[in-house]
Amino acid sequence: MNLYQKEKARIRIGYHYFIMAACMYFFFMQVQSETSMQISAMNAGMGVGDSVILAPDSPVSFGHSAFWIGIVLEMFYLNRRLFWIRERGRLTFLLRKYDTLPVSRRDLYIAKAKVMLKAYAIYLIAFLIIYYEIILSNYLSNALWLEPIPWILLCFILGFLIILALLGMDWLQDRRTGS
Repeated sequence: MNLYQKEKARIRIGYHYFIMAACMYFFFMQVQSETSMQISAMNAGMGVGDSVILAPDSPVSFGHSAFWIGIVLEMFYLNRRLFWIRERGRLTFLLRKYDTLPVSRRDLYIAKAKVMLKAYAIYLIAFLIIYYEIILSNYLSNALWLEPIPWILLCFILGFLIILALLGMDWLQDRRTGS
């Protein structure tokens, strides 16, 4: 069993999936309500019935608050589980426990970053599936496929920067408490 698998097995994955499922539900509700409002506004403006599906003027937003709250909650939770441990009622930096083991800091950070990046990739793919399923089921062939891609890429980059910031803060904590 390599270091990545040990780190993955050490964290409690149940809370991770609970946070993801709750945020996915709220994201679904936000995107679906925005899509419904957009369709109703287009139909009312054009004076057509509800059975006619018109092409939207602008894409439905991908970066809803549930998406961002979910990323922040997920990454902070994983960061806490990967880098901190409660010992004798105090929160202790976990990498201090590895000082006596023949494992390099680089390998530890790579294993922990892989856990966080894999969780983020699963999170992003799940939200993309929900987003495009809603868009396709509401607009059918009139769906805007390419217009939301820059916003999705921006969300991807900002989520990645959140992970890098958390890893940077842990690195600074490691330097501050290092021996």
